[in-house]
Amino acid sequence: MVAGQAWLGFGPTADLASGRQLKENLLDRLVSLMQNRDVPPRLCLDAGLIAADLGERPADLDAWVPTDARQKLGYDFKIGRYPVTNVQFRRFVEAGGYKTDQPWWTAEAIEEIERW
Repeated sequence: MVAGQAWLGFGPTADLASGRQLKENLLDRLVSLMQNRDVPPRLCLDAGLIAADLGERPADLDAWVPTDARQKLGYDFKIGRYPVTNVQFRRFVEAGGYKTDQPWWTAEAIEEIERW
């Protein structure tokens, strides 16, 4: 975490050959930290934010994870591996995700969208 914060302080001036290798190693460690279930959620978030500031996105950003909710809900479903990111939300909006003719919007949601 500290190394990531320090790297952000260097900015683009640290883009020498050795600096690029260091940055790559740093990004690998940040992503690993971010995905570690034994790390407190706040630290995972901080690692992810630093990685994002450095221009890194996990290769599995759009991955879906199966759940075993059948016992409690009566059906299983998949959920995104990560909380929705700004990048993903932007793609949703640009793809017309807020058009009210999309099948996922209820009448109540459409009313709310139209009030915006």
